[in-house]
Amino acid sequence: LVWLDPDLLVDEGVGQLLRLVAPPHLLGRHLLNHLLADEPCRRRAARSNDQRGAAAAARAAAAAAASAAAAPNAPSVRGVERPLFWIHSDKAEEVEPRTRSRANGHEAAFAAALAVYLLRQGYEPSQLAVLTPYAGQVELIGRELRAAKARGVAGASDVPVQSVFGFEGQEADVVVLSLVRSDGGGSLGPLQADRCAVVSLSRARQGLYVIGNATLFRGASRLWEDVAARLDQQRRAGSEQGAVGDWLALSATRSDTGRPALARSAADFEGVAGN
Repeated sequence: LVWLDPDLLVDEGVGQLLRLVAPPHLLGRHLLNHLLADEPCRRRAARSNDQRGAAAAARAAAAAAASAAAAPNAPSVRGVERPLFWIHSDKAEEVEPRTRSRANGHEAAFAAALAVYLLRQGYEPSQLAVLTPYAGQVELIGRELRAAKARGVAGASDVPVQSVFGFEGQEADVVVLSLVRSDGGGSLGPLQADRCAVVSLSRARQGLYVIGNATLFRGASRLWEDVAARLDQQRRAGSEQGAVGDWLALSATRSDTGRPALARSAADFEGVAGN
């Protein structure tokens, strides 16, 4: 039996939604992290097919988390139009030489640039977290943030950059999640396991920004398809776009054009008014 606590697993708005969408027998007083604490997520991947009840509970929790931005009391994130968004990117993955682990340079640069942008909106490093399932990506993102500090961005190297597994039991106000995988082979790595996916999606209190190949993930996993479908349904007034797309809308304008700022690469954060 899998227990999910709507008050502890995610923020208040998501907890209210979880009560509505999750069957009553799946709600309890045990934090999902406690369920995972006895064994790393990656070791559970091979067992996930034999734990259908747990997978169903995980999908319910993830779907509720993905619906947080639609709640009446949804939080806001300074400098960004939406508190929850999946930025689709199909840029190729790679192997990081030092760790011999998978990485994605485009996603690493974007995740670090978004973290720097949030620091410039007034967030403290301790309010942010950049998460990823791979040690190689932790290395690349950390390198990008150290470079930002060298350019004079105060606090850039203090932003927590951790593996999803290393961040179990912790939360941050705003989480940037880099999925990494984009090789066309259909493998999602550790995030193929429903429980690991839920851990990655439930660390944020106020804002969650996923950067990764939405086409690959939603085609390879029922859970990720559920998450993407919920995000697709989140329409803003006057907009046909849900919360999955190629561009992240910022609450700022470009200094060169005066137009609303949109970001799909690290370079797009440059020249943003107030950045």
